[in-house]
Amino acid sequence: MTRTKLPAELYDADPVRAGAPEEITRLTALRADVDARRLAVAAPPSVRPARPRRGLPAFGALAAGVVTMVLAAVVVVPALWPGDSDSAPFIDAAIAADGSLQCGNGGFNAPVRPDRSSLRLWPTTLPQGWRVVTVAATSNRSMSACFTPSLVATALAGDGVVTGRLTVTGPARGIDSAGDAAGADDVVAGHKATRFTGVWPDTYSWLWSDRAGRQWYAEVTGYPLDRAKAVVAGVGTKRDEATWRADAAPEMKLLDRRTGAPYPRERRNESWMLTLTDGRQDRSISFESGNRPLISRAYVGDRVGQLAGHTEVVGTNGGEQTFLRYEPLPGVWANPTAVYGDLADVRTVMAGLRVLPSDDERLDRYAAKD
Repeated sequence: MTRTKLPAELYDADPVRAGAPEEITRLTALRADVDARRLAVAAPPSVRPARPRRGLPAFGALAAGVVTMVLAAVVVVPALWPGDSDSAPFIDAAIAADGSLQCGNGGFNAPVRPDRSSLRLWPTTLPQGWRVVTVAATSNRSMSACFTPSLVATALAGDGVVTGRLTVTGPARGIDSAGDAAGADDVVAGHKATRFTGVWPDTYSWLWSDRAGRQWYAEVTGYPLDRAKAVVAGVGTKRDEATWRADAAPEMKLLDRRTGAPYPRERRNESWMLTLTDGRQDRSISFESGNRPLISRAYVGDRVGQLAGHTEVVGTNGGEQTFLRYEPLPGVWANPTAVYGDLADVRTVMAGLRVLPSDDERLDRYAAKD
């Protein structure tokens, strides 16, 4: 198959297209798009994460036991991400006019033969009319620290819908809060802070420096200001770590907290892309290794549940496009996958994912060829 005969989405993802050697690849941009709530769209260097604002249709209430089981997977992440040992605080970040943390996108992807990838995920069960078109894999080097909160706490309703979320990012140096960002004076963790009001309702953020000059950024969504201030009052810092006082917001559960050294500025991981067709249009599903528990990525309005014994998150892209995220293996995320009124079919694909042996002939037969 020639490059020009590749499906459009896979061609768009090509990190080495002629004439654009410096272009940020689509797979790297997906990393930012996980935060940006956007679906398979290449992002410019600064992207404001789109917030889900509308309620989801009922996809079936989750049993209380299931929600409890998902929340039980609280993880304290030790040490560094896999990848470079450079743990210097990130500096390529700024506060936008709406108070959001804007991060520089950047990275490098190199193609990997599918049979040499550690992922090798394959849908063993497909809905009627669906078939695999191509598979592709890449080895990635990308920005990490600015996109990776050091602490995540979330409130879940009984049916698994996220009703509140707190993230704390840092430590950092060199975050620029000048420009159009206008904030109010406040206090966080006993330090003077600047509070910003987000463009979305019930969205507030804070930027402050500790005694050692390390900068921290916290964002609370899903609460009015008085309650958001009570939530962020539970945040503390201890040298390079963010801490959480549970009694500040008893309804919130700590989902993820980094311990040890700060996240490195860069990391290395792998991506895996399946292109399928349902007989009417191509579907691209990209997977990424080296992540935290998927539940820590659930935003306000998303519904968290279980599918085939693994975490799924059903949400919307800015309140318009329904998508499904899935964690088929620990630390491996299926990035936002479009659902066109066929959630059951997409779930069938996800639930049937298995890792193929490296010598399975399908890995070569369906590999995207230049």
